[in-house]
Amino acid sequence: EQIVRASHEPEQLEAVIALLDSDAARPDPRSALVGERAGDVARYRMMLGGQLPFPSAIGGPQSLPFYYRWWLYHEAAAAVELVHTATLVHDDFIDDAETRRGQPAVNKKYGAANALIMGDLLYTTALRHLARLELVRPYRLMTDAAVHMCEAEMLQVQTRFSLDVDEDTYLRIIYQKTASLIECACRIGASFLPDGDRYDAIFQSFGRQTGLV
Repeated sequence: EQIVRASHEPEQLEAVIALLDSDAARPDPRSALVGERAGDVARYRMMLGGQLPFPSAIGGPQSLPFYYRWWLYHEAAAAVELVHTATLVHDDFIDDAETRRGQPAVNKKYGAANALIMGDLLYTTALRHLARLELVRPYRLMTDAAVHMCEAEMLQVQTRFSLDVDEDTYLRIIYQKTASLIECACRIGASFLPDGDRYDAIFQSFGRQTGLV
């Protein structure tokens, strides 16, 4: 895999898309077609703008020892943002949203089927990338968060339009659907520190509480 130069600046958008563009460069014309369409959809989603807090939650090279393979942080940050983008695409698909930030939602511009599959592709591309880099801890954290988010989405669909949702159910939904990914990003950041295990619980609590707020 090529080194992805994600950062807190707008350049991280291209870093995220680079993971998808790698498929478009493959000799297999079928993979190239899929990669090209995926890149188009991803670029459109990124063009809609909005904050990208999840890569930032991981931290940054400035927090790592000079001898550490700091570029792995960039790779993990890009993967986290792919998953975040997947959740937004799926949300708009489930809600049959017309717009996002004043522009046609992905499901309206490219069709519901493309939006659904695109969300799946974003998820799996991110996980494949972490696996290829053998980032075991980030991979495990990301898969746990993905399961949490899917469960929350199903629960939200089941309770949609219900006035009988109790506080515990509501808190479970917002934790698993939103806070769990911020918590995941923070814990991934801690995992890159040589003594990250010492701070894991602190980063976990910070991410969870930030997400709930």
